[in-house]
Amino acid sequence: MRFADHALARRLEAADAEKHIRFVEARSRLATGEICGVIQVGGGVGAFAGTGIPYSRAVGLGLGSPVSDEELDQLAAFYQARGAAACVSLCPLAAQEMIRRLGERGYRLDHPMHTWFRELQSGWSYPPPPPQLSVRVIVGGEEPRWVQTALDLDISPPPDSVVSTVPHMRGASAYLASIADEPAGAGMMLVHEGVACLFSGNTRVRFRQQGLQHALLAARLSDAASQGCDLAMVHTEPGSPSQRNVERMGFRLAYTLFRLERPPD
Repeated sequence: MRFADHALARRLEAADAEKHIRFVEARSRLATGEICGVIQVGGGVGAFAGTGIPYSRAVGLGLGSPVSDEELDQLAAFYQARGAAACVSLCPLAAQEMIRRLGERGYRLDHPMHTWFRELQSGWSYPPPPPQLSVRVIVGGEEPRWVQTALDLDISPPPDSVVSTVPHMRGASAYLASIADEPAGAGMMLVHEGVACLFSGNTRVRFRQQGLQHALLAARLSDAASQGCDLAMVHTEPGSPSQRNVERMGFRLAYTLFRLERPPD
């Protein structure tokens, strides 16, 4: 049995940091006009993909080595130069003084976020979904269809939305779930050093309560195991329907992230 210790946290946070890096890369390629960027700081990364975007935050700080005052200054300057709030997702297994030090610098708790994990074994897979329900990885050119499904839209999605960027992330796989050949649900997976990050899962409203998220999770977990991953991870809001879905699929709580924010000066 794997325990939620520092070694596990370092792997999960490294995979999440890579997800942020890939999103910033995709956002930059789509020429949004934002001053996107990534810095290596405090053993993690600071990412900026646009004001108010969830991927504009620092991830993985303080898990590998102590974070210096100079590094915290560098992080603040990185966001200040973009006129944005400095946001940090802080793992509670990071150096214990980090919360105090960030508080002294004007950071305040924004909201918590659960980090879940489950172990995978090579060759393991879930049974396929019922015949009327299918899950597959999209091919090039289907990104707009995936985005429409993820956003539950009947019209063309805005090209500069966060969700519109997601299926263009380098190395990520976009999954589309359909009922009777009608797109009904969407999800993403990014693999990094044996850890499968599952994210951006959604079901169109009129198709809910039909097992779509179970099928999307099962397909991604099966694919992750076939690719040699030994871990899968996912984030959920505490007490959300997504939390219930991942718990049913055997995920265990690794830790609850402290999400902190400091407004620009």
